[in-house]
Amino acid sequence: MPAEPVGNSETVMPVVTIDVGGANTENEDYKIDDTRISLLKRNVQYVLTGTTDKRVSVWGNNNSEEGLKEAHYIKLNNTTINGGIVVENSPVRMVVEVADGTVNTVKRLCANDLTISGSGTLNAEDLSSTQKTSYMPSRLTITDTEINVTIARNYAEWNGECVVGGNAKVTYTTDLNYAPLHMGESSRDDNNSFTLKDNAKLYCLHQNPDQASDSSVSGLEIFYGDLTLEGNSYLEAQGRPTNGKYAGYGIFTQNNISVKDNAGIKTTATDVALSVVGALEISGGTVTAESKGSNGIYAGGAITITNGAEVKASGHYPAIWAEEKITIDGSTAEAKSEADVGIYSRNDDIEIKNSIVKADAAEDCDGILAGGDVTVE
Repeated sequence: MPAEPVGNSETVMPVVTIDVGGANTENEDYKIDDTRISLLKRNVQYVLTGTTDKRVSVWGNNNSEEGLKEAHYIKLNNTTINGGIVVENSPVRMVVEVADGTVNTVKRLCANDLTISGSGTLNAEDLSSTQKTSYMPSRLTITDTEINVTIARNYAEWNGECVVGGNAKVTYTTDLNYAPLHMGESSRDDNNSFTLKDNAKLYCLHQNPDQASDSSVSGLEIFYGDLTLEGNSYLEAQGRPTNGKYAGYGIFTQNNISVKDNAGIKTTATDVALSVVGALEISGGTVTAESKGSNGIYAGGAITITNGAEVKASGHYPAIWAEEKITIDGSTAEAKSEADVGIYSRNDDIEIKNSIVKADAAEDCDGILAGGDVTVE
């Protein structure tokens, strides 16, 4: 179908509609052959309909000046692409609109800089923001779309600045022996950040969460970059038990986690349910963490629970464990340990003010214990 302009007088983008199940053809905008559908232009909106087992191919731009300005624009309109949308060379900026009310399947959707919007549904086997290049940082933005990723190989990755907002609902599910989603693994630097905001929801789940594995299988692993939840956003993750020495975490991060406003986290695991090597700040919102064999919540730094937050943690060992100070102010916290202390600071103080705290410990163990002082006001 010939290109038609869309936009206003200042910004006009040609629109090209393609039935991906159509016959082989070639024109200045696209080419369909026996194996793929090639989108030949950038800064053109391609509207894809129909069903195909072929792949849709796009090409990156090695010219840094042009590459940062140009993008592949794709609108999914009740289409099934079993070959996926494939980047033939990198880097690529890709802007995907999922038409409102439509259901679409794209086997694989990955790009260096990926933006997804629209109130439709997108099903996939992999959806990732890939590793940065020398001039194009990694980025992922998802707004409003319902995305269901059933992992078919290893795991998905989010790298760079990643923001999920609006009414987006993103679910990663796997039956493999990996955490379904890894954050910041390829871009191992300080340029990673992960934010859930507005009413966005992220689920990192296992098809068989109670099935034991031979190694540690977590729900969400964050290698580099802080995680922030704000607004009414929500994150849920599961870790699996093990046949061996190491069980899975619900959420494991090498960095910091911040929960604000009315946001929420729910996580379950056999090892630590919510494990934070850095600091954990819960300023409003809710956190529920349940471990069958370790800590409900562990932080290598401080734990701060303020501003009306509600925290429920349970574990075999201390339900809430911080290496540094624990502060609970104007909030509610419940901690239950089957075999140890309820709330524990290894090296610092525990300060509780204007709060309701219930700490259940094992017999002959303290409900609240600190390496420093415990003060209650």
